[in-house]
Amino acid sequence: MKRFVTIFVAFVAIVIYAPFCHAQLTASNAFRTVPKSVLDHFDETMKLDLIDYAKAAMTNKVKNRHGSESCIKKMTDNYLDLEVSPSSDVQFAILPIRGKKIIALISTVMTPAPDSSLRFYAGNWVPIDLDLFRAPTLDDWLTSDGKKQSDRVVELVPFLMTGYHYEEADMSLTISLNLNQYLTVEAYEEVKTLLHPQLTYVWDGKRFNLKK
Repeated sequence: MKRFVTIFVAFVAIVIYAPFCHAQLTASNAFRTVPKSVLDHFDETMKLDLIDYAKAAMTNKVKNRHGSESCIKKMTDNYLDLEVSPSSDVQFAILPIRGKKIIALISTVMTPAPDSSLRFYAGNWVPIDLDLFRAPTLDDWLTSDGKKQSDRVVELVPFLMTGYHYEEADMSLTISLNLNQYLTVEAYEEVKTLLHPQLTYVWDGKRFNLKK
């Protein structure tokens, strides 16, 4: 019985940790293996050409499957910034967790201001459904003056469009509002002191935490 319990515990551990077993994962490998269900703009040759250009410190563009021109703006072992088209961008960030590595994929579309989403994947592109990041709510954005006028803020800003940028050096995620890019001049002037222009999250090896 004891041996059965030991084997069962070992099996459970393998099931839980298997998605993270990609210690040698790099950003270029993540881009090369990204499935079309996640990013369908590139075939294998296009990806390899873009990676080769980046390795040679060149930002040459490659026409993707949708007809737009793409280039890798920055590439290191743990970060890759890909301009998919003039209006869209994808960042691949490799994050350490439990002694292994996972992929954080930041997708940004200009509509008209940057509007980003963040998803997490194992190295084999299986989605990770864990509490690794909580997107900021309106309360997080409100300044001390904004908390006193939250109803007015909701009137002026019925929805938030936020752009995400990952910084490899300190594993931080900066989220920007860019209100001036989609509000009227009058609305922006009234609300700009009521909301923080940026919020910063820091990866602690387990999740992204809001920096106070």
